[in-house]
Amino acid sequence: FLTEIDHMPKGSVKKIRYCLKSILKRGNQDYELPQSEFSNQGFYQDRFLTQEELHEILDLLDVQYREVATFMAYTGLDISDVLTLEWSSVDMKAKMIRTERRKTMHNSDTIKIKIPMVKMVEDVLKNRSKVRSLQDRRIFRITGDIHINRRKNLQLHWKRACQASSVDWNV
Repeated sequence: FLTEIDHMPKGSVKKIRYCLKSILKRGNQDYELPQSEFSNQGFYQDRFLTQEELHEILDLLDVQYREVATFMAYTGLDISDVLTLEWSSVDMKAKMIRTERRKTMHNSDTIKIKIPMVKMVEDVLKNRSKVRSLQDRRIFRITGDIHINRRKNLQLHWKRACQASSVDWNV
């Protein structure tokens, strides 16, 4: 089984091995799993969108998804970090976003980061603040989406926009 999963992406292998190790340790505290070979080298991106390509795809997205995708592109934050970002993390006067990144479910370490705002990010935040209700802690509320589906819906809309564009982008 371990040999079979070693051909999966490294992140998946780590999660499976973590769960398996937790289960096996309940029966034998001293048990150690053999080291993994990680024969799957994972995904390494070697092509990046140009500004023109990015904006062609962004223009094909609904406004709510366009704002999230723009925010991701210009801050470097991933989907889960953007969708959970709160207004308390934003300092409009200093033009700075201060937040924490949590990368894995079994690692409680957080990385505190500061992201300077570029004009595109500032424009998105100003637009979001116009439609914000006072009880909203989170910056992005995607209409009609429940929490579990937000990430999938954004990915689906991004994929459709890529397919409708002239951009050759299959990531």
